Amino acid sequence: MNQADQYLAYLLAEYKKLQKAQRRELRKLPPGKLLARIENGKKYYMQFWSEGSDDGTKQVRRGITQNQPLLHALARKKYLQQSLKLLEKNIPALEKLLAAHKAPTPDNIIKSLPKAYEELPPEAFLPDLRVKQQWADAEYQQNAYRQEAKIHITARGLKVRSKSEVIIADELDAYGIPYHYDELIYIENQTLSPDFIILRSTGDTYGSSNHSSEKDGSYRAKSADDSLSGHLSADLISPADSPAQTDLNHSGHPAEASGLMYWEHCGMVNDPAYMRHHKWKLKMYEKAGIVPWKNLILTYDNEQGNIDARIIDAEIKLKLL
Repeated sequence: MNQADQYLAYLLAEYKKLQKAQRRELRKLPPGKLLARIENGKKYYMQFWSEGSDDGTKQVRRGITQNQPLLHALARKKYLQQSLKLLEKNIPALEKLLAAHKAPTPDNIIKSLPKAYEELPPEAFLPDLRVKQQWADAEYQQNAYRQEAKIHITARGLKVRSKSEVIIADELDAYGIPYHYDELIYIENQTLSPDFIILRSTGDTYGSSNHSSEKDGSYRAKSADDSLSGHLSADLISPADSPAQTDLNHSGHPAEASGLMYWEHCGMVNDPAYMRHHKWKLKMYEKAGIVPWKNLILTYDNEQGNIDARIIDAEIKLKLL
């Protein structure tokens, strides 16, 4: 079910739930309705209802201007009656729309094409999908430092360094969002490896060259402390130890040269050395135009090392879809 149909189905379910609750509430409210009259410029309120008797129907009125609870109950009653009228009109309309609605999604459109087209891959009809697939399948330089630290495995078999990264990768895969994991990039002669680099939009070129910058040597990072975790140390690779870089030059900054989004997940928030490196990394990103308000997603485990997958899902929906 596509997002439009999901929303319509959700709205229909909410309307039915509201209808049931309002009918239940309405049965508990006092009889009659609210009337008002003005005398000497002042408004007075009355409760009006009919009673049956042996002599026929009897109409009853009583003043309730000073009886605020009863006055409010009758106001609420009228509100619910009007709401139920709208719900009784909208619920069948939504049911009819859901039965007839067919969203112009790629799946629906491709399935409706003549047989001559049925064996063609989706990329034939969707150039953007073709571009994303080419980018996702292209070879790139992955961080080779401490591969043994990648002990967690995602649903599609990718080895990553933390359980939180498993969640992020699986969510990206679930939404069909192409990404590179732990790819090497170069900023001012420093080698870094973002957790995830995500193709947000198509560009003119694809692959690692999209987000590599000139290495002018104007900034050098301190060496990694061997006592730190593999995830921390992995980002601090000496340029001299990096793979050949001559074919990775680009005239612009990484983020400015492509339609990429970068995702960093910070897991060890209680580790001072880890957090110092995290802050250094953010400064390096900023030098390359990679900043949270434009093209950088930042997520964190809490102090107990836990993660809320709902936050990951919200970040994807808000910034990547």
